[in-house]
Amino acid sequence: MRLFAISHRKAFTVVEVIVATVIATSLVGIIYNLVFWSFGTNRINEEYTESILEARKILIKIQKELRESRDLIFPSTITMNEITSTQAIVFKDRNGVLKIINYDKKNSQLKLYSIPIDDSGKMVISNGSFEYDLRGNFKHNESKYILGNNIEKVQFTYRKKHPRVLQFRIQIDKYNLVNSLRLLNV
Repeated sequence: MRLFAISHRKAFTVVEVIVATVIATSLVGIIYNLVFWSFGTNRINEEYTESILEARKILIKIQKELRESRDLIFPSTITMNEITSTQAIVFKDRNGVLKIINYDKKNSQLKLYSIPIDDSGKMVISNGSFEYDLRGNFKHNESKYILGNNIEKVQFTYRKKHPRVLQFRIQIDKYNLVNSLRLLNV
């Protein structure tokens, strides 16, 4: 008596077709989920990268302005601990121009204002920056007015235990970027 008979038929049975279909459907479902999961992860990574690159550009613009600073007015350097500002930073540049980097919450923008003080003592608040061009002429540069867009939060911190170091934090699209700058001339 043979328990297992080997069939010489060349066709599949219904049970074999159902098992093969279940296995194939399971594999296709797993692959489908993996592909869409990877697309979702890619999209999140692209958002993160774009936000961090935009924040880095803004921080570089802030660094360029602050490297020319000669006197940090606010947050004050005359503190015992630390001072944090979530609104603005005020400083004088090497030309004696008072500059304000201000966070406009309403428009989610970081803006630069300049107040040149001439010999007569007149002050005019203007958008952008006053600086010397390549020919040595002192002129207004309005292209530097808006330092960044789509900013959710800004924070400037001056710590007394790390003298002359200003830390700034920017949040864009729920991603934070922090940078520090040693103020050499303050």
